[in-house]
Amino acid sequence: MENIDIAIVGTGPAGLVALKNLREQGFNAIAFERRESVGGLWAYTDNTDYTTALDDTYVNVSKFVSGFSDFPMPKDYPSFPSRRQMQQYFEAYATHFDLHRHIRFGITVHKVLRNSSDSRWDVYYSNIDGQAVLSFHKVVFSTGCETVPVWPPMQRRKEFKGTVIHAQRYREKNGFEGKRVMVVGIGNTGCDIALNLCKHASETYLAYRRGRMLVSRYGKDGVPTDSEVPWPVLRLKYLMEYYLPNLSKWATDKFMINKMIGDAARHEPSDDSISESQSLRIAERRVRGEWRLVPCPSMAHRNPAVQEDIVPAFHNKDIIPVQGFVDFAGEHTVLLADGTTVEVEAVIFATGYRHDFSIMPELEMNGTAGMGSQTAEKTERQRTEEDKTQQPDLPRLYQMIFPPKRASSIAFLSWLAPQENVWCVCELASMAVAQLWTADFIIKHKDDVPASYQPSAHLPSEKEMEAEIDSYHAWWRKEWKIDHSIMEGYVRGHSFYRFLHEMAGTGIYSYLDHPLSFKGWWLWWRDHNLWRWLAKGPMNSYSWRLFDNNPDDIPGRGRKTWRGARTAIQETYEELKKLRETKFMNMGSFLSRNEFPVEGRTVLITGGSRGLGLAAACQLAAKGANVAIGARDPQVLKEALAEVEKSARSSTQRFFSLTADVTKATECARVIAEVTAWNNDTPPDIVWCCSGSAHPTLFVDTPVEQLQTMMDSNYFSSAYMAHATLNAWLRPALDGVAKKSAESKSLPARHIIFTGSFVSLYSFAGFTPYSPSKAAIRSLSDSLSQEMNLYAGAHPEEPRIRIHTVFPATMPTKSLDDENRVKTDVTKALEEGDQILKPDECARRAIAGLESGEELVATSTIIRLVMTTVMGGAIRGGFWTGLINTMLSWVVMIVMVFIRWDMDVKVRNWGKKHGATGKASE
Repeated sequence: MENIDIAIVGTGPAGLVALKNLREQGFNAIAFERRESVGGLWAYTDNTDYTTALDDTYVNVSKFVSGFSDFPMPKDYPSFPSRRQMQQYFEAYATHFDLHRHIRFGITVHKVLRNSSDSRWDVYYSNIDGQAVLSFHKVVFSTGCETVPVWPPMQRRKEFKGTVIHAQRYREKNGFEGKRVMVVGIGNTGCDIALNLCKHASETYLAYRRGRMLVSRYGKDGVPTDSEVPWPVLRLKYLMEYYLPNLSKWATDKFMINKMIGDAARHEPSDDSISESQSLRIAERRVRGEWRLVPCPSMAHRNPAVQEDIVPAFHNKDIIPVQGFVDFAGEHTVLLADGTTVEVEAVIFATGYRHDFSIMPELEMNGTAGMGSQTAEKTERQRTEEDKTQQPDLPRLYQMIFPPKRASSIAFLSWLAPQENVWCVCELASMAVAQLWTADFIIKHKDDVPASYQPSAHLPSEKEMEAEIDSYHAWWRKEWKIDHSIMEGYVRGHSFYRFLHEMAGTGIYSYLDHPLSFKGWWLWWRDHNLWRWLAKGPMNSYSWRLFDNNPDDIPGRGRKTWRGARTAIQETYEELKKLRETKFMNMGSFLSRNEFPVEGRTVLITGGSRGLGLAAACQLAAKGANVAIGARDPQVLKEALAEVEKSARSSTQRFFSLTADVTKATECARVIAEVTAWNNDTPPDIVWCCSGSAHPTLFVDTPVEQLQTMMDSNYFSSAYMAHATLNAWLRPALDGVAKKSAESKSLPARHIIFTGSFVSLYSFAGFTPYSPSKAAIRSLSDSLSQEMNLYAGAHPEEPRIRIHTVFPATMPTKSLDDENRVKTDVTKALEEGDQILKPDECARRAIAGLESGEELVATSTIIRLVMTTVMGGAIRGGFWTGLINTMLSWVVMIVMVFIRWDMDVKVRNWGKKHGATGKASE
């Protein structure tokens, strides 16, 4: 294949990965670049004929999902790298893979034509030495989509005496200081320029005809939003878009608009007299009325503007939103869509760019939905930019990449418009192109390969490709008639990504296609950590080189793997995990609503001297809570209290301990009374029932007294404490002696937290004395949760009471050591492979779940999956959470049938081999 010459036009991110992947397969590929460096618009240039990102521009996608598949971004990069850092990254990529010597800089390609013998492509180009032509077997176009600027019609342009430029020519604020400037367009570029100017211009106007979704780069926990969407969620999104488009569109738009309103509400002036709901209504009036951000193009048609600084600028009047630009109306006057005028001295049009396919004149365009078939050369001559009602011309490209008649020698990487990171999608596409062209080469040289050769990468017939293009064009034009804002080349993810992954040979769909995937469950069972990083971590491209589906390195059977893929996936997951912890502490109150605030509040934890109880007490103290802990052993309690005190955030926090046997109702009442007296005659705000014990033995061998002990230690200790607590909270209001306060309704909720167990969801041999006591707690929690609605309805002025159950994973504690001493060998065999979490990690996950508002808090993926199968009518957490859990349970239940069958067989075989004692025979 080294004799197959391939030209790549452009060395932005798409061109770089195309060059690397094609050369990796043995092709003689070279690239042409009109600039003097790689990186496309991320390589800054003063040449205003080229589009370039500004120095204060930051990428809209985080580093966690935008690194190339075998070249992670530097660890010291921020979550959203700057333009300069991205240029350095692309240069480093080219250096690492030795690409520079295969790039011809300072060359502009003008057109590509088929030669007269129909054997090669003639590439017409120019440089400082003049014009020339080179011939190639194949050509990849990676010229980008931001090269030809779009202008609105301006009938009275000559009347205006101020500065008029397109955003493509904007480089810096110099020349605009102290002036009245209007930026036209509310896309990312328009927002960036307006923000860049507003501190230096005397007035900055942002003019737009219709609204726009503005989303923050960060999610509710302070980490990048795009890193919170794992592959299974993306697959569900693609499925819904394809099979339930209207529902998907409605749900997505509603969610994003509500998020935008919530973000805006956080920038409202602080006012204690305004409730949260009132603040949201005020923000909604601004978003829909004053700022006209809604109605806006659907997320099903156009990507949102990733901006978190525009709304504060609107609030502060640094940027003044105005109606859309219509025309100039005088020497310094602009006419707006509402008939008003604005006096300005400069207008910057951030009105976007259009695709230019004239570089390949013979490319077929249109040909369906009432649009006659034409070549790119002809449509370019007929284009009339002023006619906004004219339907756009669409190229006939299979999967947005291949012209059917020339699919074995032409590929476009510049028409893709995905909602995901575009250069990573282009990398995946270039992998697919490399495999397809490799397989095509092998098939055409059958004399050199075995007759049994079967490539996994292959294109459908030309007729099938044409039919697929017709279907896409018909769909796109139908959507365009509904909403002209739909992006050209908009990617329909369902079939598009399956095609690319299968042609590239990544194996992703084999392992993570759907919940019934055999390979997916095999991975879950055999390598649970890797499954967790893939299924719950961000969808980055490292996974594309993870699975070795072509161990013999057969050409056309799959891309090359990368040995560092697994490590890169793990490190990304762990870095996000640490970032989530740090960001939530520092930014959570600003970025999201914490449903479990503890700072300045009083928390009582029974069983707080060790294990989960002690870990939770320390972490809540670190968050600013006043903590009281209870236990039986005075000495251990004293040591535990000292450890909790060391975790305090400030010296004003208070701490308390008391000994008690909470298996007795009178003791529980005493505990609440003493903590209330210590807490200035106020009951604790939060009560966490962590006390309990386990005695895992076979039922027949368990003394009857031990069955009662298990119920006392686990169920009744929690039930008695909840009873005493709820009477302290509710009785004053029920008896009509509660103090009336205007602030009571806005007070944070009170919380009772029970501690459940995995075996309350799915029990097995050896836990019969213990599991019923924990199952009783789960049922108590479900019932109480609904009962609290009764009191909330009868006494709306009282703080809400929320009932939670935390399901901790197995923890390496003294209690576990005690359990293992009495646990039978058969039980230990069934537990083999159980996930172990340290108490600190278990407490961290539990508290994170409480802060996000969960009522049933699973601390591991396995617990969460199993929990969905046994909830029945006890759906907690709201309608949508319940619906999702129910749908998931249908799938998990099928798997659980096989797991239960497997465990039953193991126990039966154990009995045959070792007898009924549960102990392994010598």
